[in-house]
Amino acid sequence: MKSIHLVKNIIGCFLVMLMGNGVMWAQVPEVLKTAEQCSVNGVKVVQGRIVPAVSRSNAAAANQTARLRLLLERKIREETLTHLPYVKTTVSSVGTSTGFLLYRKTLQDFEALRKQLNPLLFYQSNPQERRVLSPVEKRYLLEQIDVVKKDLVHVYNYVEPTEPALTTVQEYVDESLRLLIPEIARLPLTKPLPRQDRDFNIAEFFLHDPELHFWQKFSWQNLSTSSLKSIHVAIINDDSAIRYALWHAHENKNFLPEGQLKVYENGEDLIKDIERNGKFPHVVLTDLSLAYSSGYLVAEELRSHGYKGPIIGFSAFMEHEDIGREMFDYGLDGLISVSKVFYKVPFWYHRVHRKLANYFYYQQLHGWKR
Repeated sequence: MKSIHLVKNIIGCFLVMLMGNGVMWAQVPEVLKTAEQCSVNGVKVVQGRIVPAVSRSNAAAANQTARLRLLLERKIREETLTHLPYVKTTVSSVGTSTGFLLYRKTLQDFEALRKQLNPLLFYQSNPQERRVLSPVEKRYLLEQIDVVKKDLVHVYNYVEPTEPALTTVQEYVDESLRLLIPEIARLPLTKPLPRQDRDFNIAEFFLHDPELHFWQKFSWQNLSTSSLKSIHVAIINDDSAIRYALWHAHENKNFLPEGQLKVYENGEDLIKDIERNGKFPHVVLTDLSLAYSSGYLVAEELRSHGYKGPIIGFSAFMEHEDIGREMFDYGLDGLISVSKVFYKVPFWYHRVHRKLANYFYYQQLHGWKR
């Protein structure tokens, strides 16, 4: 009896493989209609058609898209003044009225943001529809999200974050950032410890040129030149074209002409090289979005091996304050923002040299030391 069921299953699976998704149930011989579901191809019957069952990964993606759609379509009900859960410190009528005004502004700004982002977020949540956003698009969208984020910071001084409408706004902001900048989602599992070596300064973290008086520029130029002499730089990037371009520019004495350069596909290769040679590079430049890792995980691993030198992002991430603070909290010391094809821009290495020199200037100026 079991052998008969087995034969029917095999025939059913073979029929589906031959005829594909368009086979009508009425066309299937009666003997096969009682066959069990084909476990090999995950075949099932839906609305009178034989179709492949959804794989686990596809099902997870579908569930995630469905959850996102519920969030995008969730209705916001504005609470009246008397029903808002004000924080305990807000006791005066002036405080409650200010809180309500901020609450209304937050919801108004949120609705304006949702009107812009809803279509984009829905498509970004679908792997088949997703596209790579340009840095200009990301910068614009992050600026719009920032408006609502600042609203939340202010309104939380008056209204409890557990208020249902504000909870929805916070979830929406978090989901938007996750979809627009998926690299940030790949953070180390351990929470970052407070930085003891320095405070976050946006201009210094993005290695902008320092504001100098005329008589200071000569000494800064000398420091810029001397800091890159005999420097040993390790660069991590999983793009073979970028690795070749960096190596080629170094071999031609354009990039780090007086220093050493080693390029790695991933952080593991760098760690193995360090363990083999017992030497740390002076500076590590790492892409933030790696094939099976991220710059954050690379930084965590390097720090766990005792590396105290600067780890600087070398990536297409934009110079946005939230991104900078995230990188800073997880142990990175700066960002050199470059395009994905920066090596095709003439004299790109001069800009990278200048950014590195700016780091050493700020390090000497403030006495940064891990």
